[in-house]
Amino acid sequence: MSEFTSRHYDSDEVNRIIRRALKLKNEDTISHQDLIDTARDIGLDPHIVETAIEQEQREFKKERIRKARLKRRKVGFYSHLWSYLMFNYINRGPDFA
Repeated sequence: MSEFTSRHYDSDEVNRIIRRALKLKNEDTISHQDLIDTARDIGLDPHIVETAIEQEQREFKKERIRKARLKRRKVGFYSHLWSYLMFNYINRGPDFA
């Protein structure tokens, strides 16, 4: 165990380790207070963590809006494509290529 005491972990490793620990505990979430307490335990200022949480929520909301907009555009595109193909099939006959 002493070989791990001086090891440093990058953010990707920390993310994977925490996700794995939650999975081993059969949980998918962590409470806000537990997150703040854990951050404090590892030496992070709770105010910085609160700011990071707010930024993450804003980014998540932006991404969700972007994905919804893209989905609507795709639906519109395929709807128009279908109409275009049907129109051309009817007007030119089944043997157009």
